[in-house]
Amino acid sequence: MPMIVAILIVVLLLLAALAIRIPVAFALGISGTVGLIMLQGTTSAIGSMGSVPFNSTASLSLAVIPMFVMMGMLAQVAGIPEQLFRIANMRLKRLPGGLAVASVVASAGFGAVTGSSVAAAATMGRLGVTQMIELGYRRSFAAGVVASAGTLGVLIPPSVILVLYGVVTQESIGKLLLAGLIPGLISALGFSIFIIGRAWARPASVYVDGKAGHDHTTQFSSPDRPKYHHLLWLALVFVVIIGGIYGGVFTATESGAVGVLVLTMVAAWELRKGGIRGIAKGFATGVRDTASTSGMMLGVVIGASLFSAFLVRSGATAQLTNTLLSTALPPTLLALALILSIVVLGTILESFSLLIIIVPLIYPVITGLGYDGIWLGIVVAKAVEIGLLTPPVGMNAYVVAGSVPGLKVEETFRGIWAFLWVELGLLLLMFFVPEIVLWLPSHVS
Repeated sequence: MPMIVAILIVVLLLLAALAIRIPVAFALGISGTVGLIMLQGTTSAIGSMGSVPFNSTASLSLAVIPMFVMMGMLAQVAGIPEQLFRIANMRLKRLPGGLAVASVVASAGFGAVTGSSVAAAATMGRLGVTQMIELGYRRSFAAGVVASAGTLGVLIPPSVILVLYGVVTQESIGKLLLAGLIPGLISALGFSIFIIGRAWARPASVYVDGKAGHDHTTQFSSPDRPKYHHLLWLALVFVVIIGGIYGGVFTATESGAVGVLVLTMVAAWELRKGGIRGIAKGFATGVRDTASTSGMMLGVVIGASLFSAFLVRSGATAQLTNTLLSTALPPTLLALALILSIVVLGTILESFSLLIIIVPLIYPVITGLGYDGIWLGIVVAKAVEIGLLTPPVGMNAYVVAGSVPGLKVEETFRGIWAFLWVELGLLLLMFFVPEIVLWLPSHVS
């Protein structure tokens, strides 16, 4: 069978499987296996089905994924996201769109203790969207804010996406995590400025009654005052992880285990009033949620690795690299086109599959053009962020809609559109000003 025909059949099979809503991990695994059978025959393909899943997950670096996920789950058990939201609202409520800005700030803070964008979107969906709707914000705008802010966990360390990128490309995971910090904070600032400007200039697009002012946020109240000591917990976790990596005290992989240890003690302290039973129940909840989320992520890694193995063995990756490097396009234009292709593919592929399938194709091309691999990781992560927001996949939109009773996913996507322009602007900024990404990791030996 001609190679191009085999590639076409496998790609069409993958798209058909996704169209009929077969889980992404299985869709990738099945289509990749069919491709391997066409290339190698049944016997060799069965051997690959045994070796590829093992080789793709038997990496010490991947151990950090469940650690980062568990950090986020334990932070939720300890009540850190809720208190961050209350504190941010208390301090920002006088700004136009203050409650929306508080959701962004709380999402950024929560991103510093979890590597999962989905976890951040789900948590802030329950907290932020519900409060904003109750206090007169348009449902679509409130949902768009939280879905967009949830993507900050992709950049702000710890980040599962950056860990996967490091595993795939063999770039330093520690430097990648450090490189994501400044772009993540700039993204949070960009979202906040956009919200304030829109609430001030076009209040009808933010509030149901179309009135600008501070009354929409000052109404937010709670029978409990914000617990400011949660900021100390956040600072402790952040300093331990980033300070430890930056100072060379431990590796990025070790940082996940240290972070879990710190947050286990924090959660135990916060749940102490419930006694041993309350602490055990909270910890069991965190472990159960971690196992579920990590299992999903690693399932996608295995499925995508089978699909990627087919692409590599078909020669598609090498052919694509050679073809692109031999084109007459200017290096900047070619690199930008490849990055934007990730944005487009993010509309139909889930973020983990997208990363594992596409990065091996574009990494040798873009680094071959002279671009830095660490910089590329952050730019790719920003492109993946956009994929988390764009239909039809748009995972964060579905998560936010599912976390708020009565909220339709169509409303969430409608609120996201304006933030996509902000995201694209930030992506171009990081592409053309690489110093934003490389300044911090350049100070680490």
